[in-house]
Amino acid sequence: MDNQKIYEFISYGKNLKGNEKGETQLFLDRFFRAFGHLNFELYEKEQKGEVIQGPGLPDFIKNRTEFICDDCLSME
Repeated sequence: MDNQKIYEFISYGKNLKGNEKGETQLFLDRFFRAFGHLNFELYEKEQKGEVIQGPGLPDFIKNRTEFICDDCLSME
């Protein structure tokens, strides 16, 4: 993992002004330069038939309700 690229991205993100139309393309470019290597790693794992963990709690967590608390955000 190239931590220098991640630090550069974080530094860039601190200077964003909130102009979605003007900053989006450059933001995405820098984002994928910093984190794009993950796509290649996942692609290689997939080609080898290895299991790829999706977002959220890991699959080995069986009782997911243990991780729900009273102060969680809800869509209600």
